Amino acid sequence: MEPFIDDERDDHDCCWICPALRLPAGQFDVFERPTSETRFNPDDGFRYLPCGTPACVHAERVGLPPGRYGSRGEPLPDGITPSGSAG
Repeated sequence: MEPFIDDERDDHDCCWICPALRLPAGQFDVFERPTSETRFNPDDGFRYLPCGTPACVHAERVGLPPGRYGSRGEPLPDGITPSGSAG
C-alpha cells in the first residue's frame, strides 16, 4: 500500500518525520500535539506510542482528525482510504 501522503503528489505541511509519509492511513495514530504518550525515538527519529504504533502529532498538518487508527483500529473518516488522501 502507498503512504497516506505522497510527497511528490500531495500538497501538505506535514513534518519530514511524519508516519503519513511512509505508512497508509490506518497504520498510525494521529494526535493534535505531542504528548507524554507519543515519545520520540532517537534511534530512528520517529514518535511511537508505548505499544509501538507510530504517531503523527500534528493533526492539522496531516489532514486527519485525531484518532487511534493504528493502535485501536478506529475507523478512518468518511472519504479517506488507506491507500491515499481521498478515496
